[in-house]
Amino acid sequence: MLSTRTGKLTRLLLCANTARAFNRTGRKLPLTDVMADAATTLLAELA
Repeated sequence: MLSTRTGKLTRLLLCANTARAFNRTGRKLPLTDVMADAATTLLAELA
């Protein structure tokens, strides 16, 4: 399910929410860097 275009967009939205939370609070969560890397990959796959 998450490998479809819709699934990838959903995962990208989760990555964006994680980045937004970091920018708002300044607190780095355990998945902040992982989500940033995933976002880069997802953007390349969706292009």
